[in-house]
Amino acid sequence: MTRTRLAVITLSILFAISLVPGLAFAAGDADDDGPATGDSLAAASGLTTQEATKYNLWVADVQVTSENASNITGEGISGKVSFDATTNTLTLNNATISKDHMAAVYSTYTSPPTATYFYYNIYQVEDSKTLTIKLVGTNKLKSPYDGTNMRHRGIGFGATEDDLVITGSGSLTVTAHPTEFIIGIECAKLTVDSKATVTVKITADNDSCTAVRASELATVKGTLNVSASGDEYATGLSAVKGLVVAKSGKVVGTAKDKGTSSYSGASAIYTYNGNSTINGYMKATSTWSAIEGNDGIIMTVGATGEVIAKGNRFAFEDMNVKLASKKLQVLAGNKAKSAKAVKVSKIGEAKYVYIGKAKKANTITVKPKTVSLSASKVKSKDYSVTAKKAFTVKKAKGTLVYKKTSGNKKITVAKNGKVTVMKGTAKGTYKFKVKVTAAGNSNYKAGSKTVTLVVKVK
Repeated sequence: MTRTRLAVITLSILFAISLVPGLAFAAGDADDDGPATGDSLAAASGLTTQEATKYNLWVADVQVTSENASNITGEGISGKVSFDATTNTLTLNNATISKDHMAAVYSTYTSPPTATYFYYNIYQVEDSKTLTIKLVGTNKLKSPYDGTNMRHRGIGFGATEDDLVITGSGSLTVTAHPTEFIIGIECAKLTVDSKATVTVKITADNDSCTAVRASELATVKGTLNVSASGDEYATGLSAVKGLVVAKSGKVVGTAKDKGTSSYSGASAIYTYNGNSTINGYMKATSTWSAIEGNDGIIMTVGATGEVIAKGNRFAFEDMNVKLASKKLQVLAGNKAKSAKAVKVSKIGEAKYVYIGKAKKANTITVKPKTVSLSASKVKSKDYSVTAKKAFTVKKAKGTLVYKKTSGNKKITVAKNGKVTVMKGTAKGTYKFKVKVTAAGNSNYKAGSKTVTLVVKVK
């Protein structure tokens, strides 16, 4: 391109710009204020730069916006974290969040309302949409305040909680160890979907603490493990308006109080304003009450449900337990009884209560063998054979016990099944009854078979 042609093109562009209102600027402006910038040109032309949309969500101390939603990064955030504003879904992909966001929560019980400051790994402003957290791989939330006087929340919403749904096929572990009152997860309704695994482990040295608190109904279709250890009133799972454990669901809760007072108040599972239905597996262990409610609160254990409750003081406190099948059993203080419903307060201070599916019949089979020996073997001493040489026992569930029920006194059968022909037993064929009992186990009842054993002395 010739210099003349280049000059003509340049002049044409400058002339065209000068025709646009507001874009022309005097040389004196550039001298006074420096070179014109892109923003000043846009402003001069009446155009504005579009600002990022800010969402009511913080990850660590990073507010989520339309600009960073696809890849939320910042101090204390590792792995992949992203947000879909359309579905209000936060995805954690092998992520670790170890910093937090400070938010003021205003109490409505005082006038004027007073603010208390909390510190959150994940925080959504209350009165927003249901927050969905999708788990991919292994994910962790950690409090940065180990042994510090801070009111920490792993996941929370402020004074008025929103609903929380945890989904995906990954896992999430929430841990915290400040000294103040702390909660691992705090929300209104909580749902843990079928493939998700959530573990919350909370320790407060000088105060009470709660691993998971749902101010409304908690529904577990996947796996929820909760553990709380505090000075007093430690709570594993607090489901204010009831708990539903689906057939596919599993809940394991522990609560431990370090305090030495006569009333510690620890509860592994606490449901105090709504009934619960357990169709899956639930185990609760506590230094005080394994499962606690209020008078009139009912926990129904379905035919597919299994509940194990171990409390140093109460297995169940202030609750009714209803069993959906007559075949279910309640074991309290090593005493068993079949029942449709049990007023657990009548059990008193039982150390152990088990509610589970009816045990199956023992599958034991016993086939006797023939024991043969020469008279010379018992001429001067006893002759014995092991149980394996006298009986064929298959599919037995539990420890075996043998007992001779009839026959010649010269032949004995020990508890372990050893058969002894005593010294001096005469020649002959001896037939006698032996009862073989299998003790059973957690899934099978005890069962027995009585067979006729033949001993031939030749």
